[in-house]
Amino acid sequence: MRSFRIGAFACSCACALATAPVQAEPIRIGARAGFTTAWLSEASSPIIGATAAFLTSIPVASGGLFLEPELAFSMKGGAWNGLDSGGEEKHYDYVEVPLILRYGPPPGFFVGVGVVPAVLVREWRSSHGDISGSKARRFDLSALAELGAIWQHFRFDLRLEVGLVEADEINSAAPPASRTRALSFSVGWLL
Repeated sequence: MRSFRIGAFACSCACALATAPVQAEPIRIGARAGFTTAWLSEASSPIIGATAAFLTSIPVASGGLFLEPELAFSMKGGAWNGLDSGGEEKHYDYVEVPLILRYGPPPGFFVGVGVVPAVLVREWRSSHGDISGSKARRFDLSALAELGAIWQHFRFDLRLEVGLVEADEINSAAPPASRTRALSFSVGWLL
């Protein structure tokens, strides 16, 4: 009988703890800015660009799981053989809406994965200083992986984006179709 009472007491305590309200993280908003090193799958050298975003961090489960939608601007592209030797550069400027699932309770380190749908807002190519017309697709989709840290109101992240669709339309006058790749570092501020 005594073991039954101990078991009943333990179950009661477990139920009380399981149904107790959890101290939830608040929804946080913020901004981040940084630089991007971007290349295309067959590009011989990367180009340097910028990235900036407004973000929201929404807790979806206790223990540090967050959904983070963003509204971002990102510069991507690639270069072939350098312009001095007759090469070409492609520059793509995107408005992106990354949807990231992040794990890691603040303050501390975090990891995240997500998808990045993007709309092309500007594209230009340079070959011997000439700018030719647009051959890029208007929509891009990338997979994203990130590592970072949050300390007080500061956020630091390192991201890798890999394109899932071809960035260019197939055109015999241009280098072959390619997928965007980007490695970015940014610093942010969370309210």
